[in-house]
Amino acid sequence: MERRFRYVEPESERCTSRGWPRDMSATARAVYRAARPIGVRLSPLDVRTLKWQAVRWAVFLDPETMTIIPYFLFDAIIDSRVRPNHACLDGGIAPASWTGWNRFAPPLGPGCRCTLVAITGVRARRLLAGGAPYFDVRLSPPANGGPDAGWDRRDGWWEELREICRPR
Repeated sequence: MERRFRYVEPESERCTSRGWPRDMSATARAVYRAARPIGVRLSPLDVRTLKWQAVRWAVFLDPETMTIIPYFLFDAIIDSRVRPNHACLDGGIAPASWTGWNRFAPPLGPGCRCTLVAITGVRARRLLAGGAPYFDVRLSPPANGGPDAGWDRRDGWWEELREICRPR
């Protein structure tokens, strides 16, 4: 496991100089620790993705930020490699504070390339008024959409990771 952390150390230096979490290797260890009990195997890329997503959440859910960009748009890369449970969420829009994002926010599995795009309330209303491919994910979450097996965040590890990554 220690060998995997060598991928994280150079990134740790860059982040620390920008005021992000002070110990990114501790954050990576938290990701591995959280993933082990649920049987998830993580590559260094998966760890980096989870770590940065947690940092983004900490920033986006800051009350000042949410006054400017209070909505998220789920954006899946639709190509031959996208998984069906990821693709059906593409275009989903909901407030950033929606608790359902604990389940539907990327990464949804190993190698997930999906992302959440922070958007203004005006843009969210405009996109939803335009209809397909955009939809209010709160009203009609796709039945087959969501995380891959073992990546469901409802067991609490995601909140722990977000707390570790919160900017100081």
